[in-house]
Amino acid sequence: MPSNVFRLFLMNLSTKLIQENNKIEYDKIEGLYWLKSEKTFLFAVDIPYFDFNKEKIDATYAEIFCTYYQPEEGDGILDVGAGIGTELNYFMDKIKAEGNFYGIEASPMCFRKLELLKKKNAYKNCLNHNIAISGRNGKIWMEEQDNYLISQINDQSKGVEICSYTLDNFVKENEISKINFLKVNIEGAEYEMVDGMQESIKIIENLAISCHDF
Repeated sequence: MPSNVFRLFLMNLSTKLIQENNKIEYDKIEGLYWLKSEKTFLFAVDIPYFDFNKEKIDATYAEIFCTYYQPEEGDGILDVGAGIGTELNYFMDKIKAEGNFYGIEASPMCFRKLELLKKKNAYKNCLNHNIAISGRNGKIWMEEQDNYLISQINDQSKGVEICSYTLDNFVKENEISKINFLKVNIEGAEYEMVDGMQESIKIIENLAISCHDF
């Protein structure tokens, strides 16, 4: 334990050289490390690292997902494949308290961190769902990987069983009347998701879909 405390001390010194307001906290209850910028929790990791920068993180996601449209105050955002919440602060900073954020994450491990991040930053207008969005309603499975970025869903009973919804059904059940921005990053399941959004596409103003070809 003393060596871990000293290691965390050194990492905190190092991360302040990257950005003065950076901080790394260990969460004893959850067994996770939080990367922070001032009082804002950025996201949780199992293994801490010091070379993070909030401005660069935000700029990266703005370039990848928001090249043609910047979310605005009061917007409704649907993030399919929200992961551990690496983009959550960026979107919440844009939509403010007047907007609504719907985070969809199929991986139970990632969803846990996403929900913890929401609670740590007290985002009352953030509604997260531990489900998958695909081309059909029912059950599917996910094989979770150590690297959450490559976890994939399947229909062969491999991995953890999760609920699957079409985007049309999710929008209807949650009574969503307008989506200002839809962001999708679901590791190869994008085609199936598009098949299930024949009606909901009518209420989507802007979208960014990552296309994976494995």
